[in-house]
Amino acid sequence: MTKLYLYLSIFFLSISCVDAQKHTITGTLIDSGNNAIEFIQVALLRKDSTMVAVDYSDKKGAFQLSVDGGEYIMRISSIGKILLLRNIQISSNQLLKPIQINRPVVQLGEVTINQNKNLFERKIDRLVFDVENSSKSSSGNAMDVLQVTPGIEVSNDQVSLIGKSTMQVMVNDKIIRLSGDELSNYLSSIPAQDIKNIEVITAPPAKYDAEGNSGLININLKKAKANAWNAQLYTIYTQRQDASYSPGVVFDYNKNKLSLSATSSFRDGIYNQEQYSETYYPNQIWRNQFPFSRDYHANDIRVDLEYKITPNWSIGGQYLHNSYDRNINDKSQTTIEDISTNSLISTFASPDNIINNSALNSFNVNNTIKLDSLNKKMTLDFDYFNFRADILSTYQGNYFEDQTAPEQFYNGINGNIQSIKNYSIRLDFVMPAKFANIDFGTKYTFTKTTDNLKFFNSGLVDQLSDDMPLTYNNFRYNEGIEALYFSINKNISKKVSLKIGLRAEQTQTESASENLNFNKSNNYLKLFPTFYLSYKSGEDLTYTLSYNRRIDRPGFNSLNPNINYTSPFFSTQGNAFLQPDYSDNVELTQNFKNFTTAIYYTAEYNASAPIGLPNAQTMVIQNTVLNYINRQSMGLNGTYLFNRISWWSNTDVIDFSYNITSFNLEEYHPNLDGWIAKIRTDNDFNFNKDKTFTGGFSFSYIFPAVWRIYNLKSDNNLNLNFKYLLFNKSLSLSLQLNDIYRSNALQQTSTVNGVLQNSRYYFDTQSINLTVSYRFGNNKIKGKKIASGNSSERNRAQ
Repeated sequence: MTKLYLYLSIFFLSISCVDAQKHTITGTLIDSGNNAIEFIQVALLRKDSTMVAVDYSDKKGAFQLSVDGGEYIMRISSIGKILLLRNIQISSNQLLKPIQINRPVVQLGEVTINQNKNLFERKIDRLVFDVENSSKSSSGNAMDVLQVTPGIEVSNDQVSLIGKSTMQVMVNDKIIRLSGDELSNYLSSIPAQDIKNIEVITAPPAKYDAEGNSGLININLKKAKANAWNAQLYTIYTQRQDASYSPGVVFDYNKNKLSLSATSSFRDGIYNQEQYSETYYPNQIWRNQFPFSRDYHANDIRVDLEYKITPNWSIGGQYLHNSYDRNINDKSQTTIEDISTNSLISTFASPDNIINNSALNSFNVNNTIKLDSLNKKMTLDFDYFNFRADILSTYQGNYFEDQTAPEQFYNGINGNIQSIKNYSIRLDFVMPAKFANIDFGTKYTFTKTTDNLKFFNSGLVDQLSDDMPLTYNNFRYNEGIEALYFSINKNISKKVSLKIGLRAEQTQTESASENLNFNKSNNYLKLFPTFYLSYKSGEDLTYTLSYNRRIDRPGFNSLNPNINYTSPFFSTQGNAFLQPDYSDNVELTQNFKNFTTAIYYTAEYNASAPIGLPNAQTMVIQNTVLNYINRQSMGLNGTYLFNRISWWSNTDVIDFSYNITSFNLEEYHPNLDGWIAKIRTDNDFNFNKDKTFTGGFSFSYIFPAVWRIYNLKSDNNLNLNFKYLLFNKSLSLSLQLNDIYRSNALQQTSTVNGVLQNSRYYFDTQSINLTVSYRFGNNKIKGKKIASGNSSERNRAQ
């Protein structure tokens, strides 16, 4: 397969190189005052008037055409009016002298245009939410905008796609290799006014990695103004049970050929979580309270750089750094009761302290080469990231079996230094042609993971010893993936469009642990087809049918087979025998103006997920990860945005699905079928004509539901927000009140191995957020007038 992959890569590259052997004609358009003229059509025609190349002048009057050698007619026109015709002989690359033309004049009478622009645009493989023209464009941040974006769910500061188990986020088509708290904080640093639109890709095309039963969210930022710079300083104060704060800075610079964007933020605070569970063994009830507090300190840095070497070639790079230091104190207390007498049998406590220091550094270098004036282009990306986590967990507890038995003790240590390194290279071609638009490319990824572990577990003893001899273990996991893909997009008629694609991924894995005398290799090739059919019934009504197949590879931590104890009765262990699981996804969407609906079907096969396995004889619970879920989900999602009143805009979302789930467990578990239903409403109000004082509220409700192996209870969430702009909207003051009724809690019930478990988690979401932000800059940097032209592994590390 590796040789085939190499031969096909060379073949694709040779095709593009042969196609690119054309002559390039560049020039600029100016008026009588030597000022650049923008958006004028420049075309090359054969003698029979057939158009062979076309371009439009940019803000600097520059244009570029690429054709074979020969005699042509150059036609310069605007709004159907021909401004210049000229014969031209092309035998080599040419840089034309500035072409002076009379600036076109368009006379308009008194015209009044009333148009409510549709905020949702359905493209064949994605839905585009026009943030720039929505009520969210002037307030909040990316997290606020995502809350009202169709198909996206934001809960407990975590972003997901409705109906999908996982998701990846891109900014300007670049994967953001963050997840969890790091991702939500990064998105909170992006001001809403800097977002142009958000693309929701529920069925990613063949160009993207097949990883994860997920979709993609692509946040397109507005381009920085030419010859300008601006900056934003902000600080966020949050009062939950304890206080936290997060200052940051955002900077953008664009002059001549250089474009720079950078963000930096710091987070410091304390997060608390309430956790309670009940475990019903045949004769006993174990009631466990294990609240914890997390003292955290984090730094985030992102730098994006782009430089136009030539009008056809731009090179860019991205550096991303995230460091996250956590000190977690877990105060676990357990009582054990006799079911028949309701009397207390025994108690034990397990105070636990975890120090977790992690750091991520990610680098990207990208090249974009425009091959001709018909938007043929090649992009080449190099990516590298390294992630390191140093984790040390210590616990100590006491155990009373009954009132007459002597007290017993236990303690332990679990430590791990984890290192993950990932390298990848990707080559993509976009080759529009007369009969269809063609994309194809290749990617190679290699990931190396090592875990160096140390641990000690005393078990129950009559007296603790100061001597805790450590056992040292190791685990390593290597993974290589070679991928090839192609896709074809064709407009069959004015109303019907078709896009099909195929992605092939060859995967090699190796996992080993010396102390467990374990070494396992795997090598497999899988194909992932994609299909899209779009029908435009009218100006505002579009139907789209899509299908894709996905793979979900196990997370790196889930593969580690070494045991991590938190008490003699609770342990966590990975599973080195985990297999990737697959899913098929079908979706039928309808988009009508500001109303979009989707009917979807998902089938997961042998999916892996965490599970607690209680033993009714030993009353020990082992938390692990297994391939045990087969699930079918059929659902309907609808989003409506109302914005016809100047002082009020409203977004309503409803989603309900029916899930049929079966389980592959050693002990039989019956199928679990049932509904999941969610509703949400977001409302924004302008309190004055200048829209400098705004506010709003959001409310969400999740009905009792069935999800995988759990029965879930209902929960709801009410949030309020206010914003005031001063000094020509440069200074922003925002106040948010979240989870006002403290009702956003996860409550779930499951039965495994005949043992019933109830649990409740509250994630400290009731809070008051105060944000102060100030923007400033210079829109008149003096610049020269030049002629110019225009990844998933990180998520698995957490």
